[in-house]
Amino acid sequence: VGLLLRLKKLMGKIESRATNKDGLVNYLSGESDPDYWVFEEAVCELQRVDMASMDTPTRLAFGINCYNLMIKHAFFKVGVPSSIMT
Repeated sequence: VGLLLRLKKLMGKIESRATNKDGLVNYLSGESDPDYWVFEEAVCELQRVDMASMDTPTRLAFGINCYNLMIKHAFFKVGVPSSIMT
């Protein structure tokens, strides 16, 4: 759970620096952020999380938070899809 919090904070920093004064996020600029590569390295640590040892509500919350974080990660990595078909 501490790992996920650390990853969310890192992503928050990256997203904040990629956000312009109008509140729009430039996802293409994320890879040039110095914290992006720290995030990329740290996200590998998710492989070691033992979800089997979590109770059901904790596992559900962890899964949802992890999913949301990975969606943002995907936006920075490959961009925002232009439609649901691409």
